[in-house]
Amino acid sequence: VKGKVFLPTSGSLGMLIAMSQCKSVDAYDMSESEASAKSHYHYYPPVGELSASDNNFHIMFEAEHELWARVSSTPRAESFKTGKATYPGFASFSCDDAPSPNVIP
Repeated sequence: VKGKVFLPTSGSLGMLIAMSQCKSVDAYDMSESEASAKSHYHYYPPVGELSASDNNFHIMFEAEHELWARVSSTPRAESFKTGKATYPGFASFSCDDAPSPNVIP
C-alpha cells in the first residue's frame, strides 16, 4: 500500500526489548486511552486532525493497540482511564505446555 508500512511501530519494538530485559514494564498509552483520543499524534505541531489514537502510516497500529491491551496485567478499563498499564516480562511466561513450532526444512 503506497505511503503505508507493515512494520511495527518504534513503541512496540521498544516494548519488546524492555519486556525481554525486565521483570515487568510500566508504559503509557500503548493501547487506546481517554487521553490519547484527546492528544496530538506528534509532539510537534499537528498536521491535520490526527489524535494519538490514530496512525495512518503503520497499517497494524490498531492491532498493536489491541495486542498491548490483551497482554497487559492491568484491567482494560483502568488502563483506558489512566493510560498506564503494566506488562509482565517474557521471563514470567511459561511455555512448557506450548507445542513445538513447525520447522521449515
